[in-house]
Amino acid sequence: MTNAPEIFRPSRVDFAVSAPRAFKALISFDAAARDGLDPALVELVQIRASQLNGCAYCGSVRELRLWLKVRMLLVIFDVILGSGRPVVGRVAGTG
Repeated sequence: MTNAPEIFRPSRVDFAVSAPRAFKALISFDAAARDGLDPALVELVQIRASQLNGCAYCGSVRELRLWLKVRMLLVIFDVILGSGRPVVGRVAGTG
């Protein structure tokens, strides 16, 4: 992680252990907030929330997950509509 002394490393609180009722309520609220929304919109909102909160870890994980989904769709579309060859490993503009 980092070579900083232990006193300078921020500790993380395990809310599921320290406040189980509040944690369960938060999880229930998250599920209710997602109900009826497009999953892509939920993902974009979570990415933006991570940016606003300044959480580099959360943002990078969410952006990677979204990038992988987009990449998968591009491969599927290329196979269905394109040359029949997956785009993985191809150089843009050569195929």
